[in-house]
Parts: sequence; C-alpha cells; structure tokens
Amino acid sequence: MSNATADSTLTPAQAEATRDAGIHSLNVVHNLVTALAATLNDDQFFTAPCAGGNHTLWNIGHLAMANASFMQMAGGTTEHWKEEWRPLFEMGSEPTDDRSVYPSPKEIVAAYDGIHADYVAFFKGLSGEALAKGTGVDGFAEVAPTIAHLPGFSTLHDSVHAGQITACRKAMGLDRVMA
Repeated sequence: MSNATADSTLTPAQAEATRDAGIHSLNVVHNLVTALAATLNDDQFFTAPCAGGNHTLWNIGHLAMANASFMQMAGGTTEHWKEEWRPLFEMGSEPTDDRSVYPSPKEIVAAYDGIHADYVAFFKGLSGEALAKGTGVDGFAEVAPTIAHLPGFSTLHDSVHAGQITACRKAMGLDRVMA
C-alpha cells in the first residue's frame, strides 16, 4: 500500500485541529482573492501580467476547479462546478484573452464563492476519524498525507494563484488591496 492510501498517525483530535487551521487560512486567502477581483471590470479579468501569464479569470476558475476536485477527493460534492469548464481551467491549460471561450467573470466568481462555501461546510462536517484517513490518491501524500491536510494544501495552492492575481493588478497599475 502506498502512503497515499495509508491512514495517518494523527489522532482524531489532531486531525480536527489540522483541518481547522487549514480552513482558517483558506478563509483568509479566499477573502483576499475575492477582494482582488472585486474592483475589476470584465475586461480587466482578461489582462495577464506578462506574455504567457495567467489572467485573473483563469486563476479564479482554476481555483474553483481545484477546490471542487480536492473536495471530491475527500468524498464531497458541489453543485457550483460545471465539468465542461475543466478543459479551460485545468493544470496545463493555456489561458487566452478570447472572452468568448469562457463563462462570464460574474459566473466564475460566483462558482468560486459557492465552491468555497461548500468546501468549508463539507470539511467541517467530517469526523476526526474520517479526517485522519489518507486521500487514496497515489502521489498526493507528499502534499496532503490525510484528508485533514487538504484544506492546508488548498491554502498553499490558492495563495500561489492570489499572487498571480496580484501581479495582474500590478501590471494594470491598479492599487494594492492590502496595505
């Protein structure tokens, strides 16, 4: 058995504390991403920071897709993600400034917010015993050895993309969101 499917040595209480710390941090990053996007007009969602860079709409769509996927990894579901969007936002996809291939920024931000709410509610509803189990995904144990570690990994992932959105805003000469 690979360590991706093995249960951890976390006690149920430790697993709950790990989850709670991850959810707290994920909420902070979600609020930052939401604030970074709040002042953008539709055109600005498609401005990349440099040639080959990820624009804001791609970043937020990617975060929505990733967090829906991480929740599914743990057995959760969300009605806010549409699988037909996956090719637009999955890892390795190429962002384009052709707005016609994407859902509207309003729709993607709403999906991101809805998935976040579902994600938090789902993980808060898991018992310590369930949280202490492995993800069951080969190769994932390095970044999230247990279900309890998924919110912390989501925070790391979302933070990377929040930085990319910040670079988009900087490239457009927009003000900082946080002092």
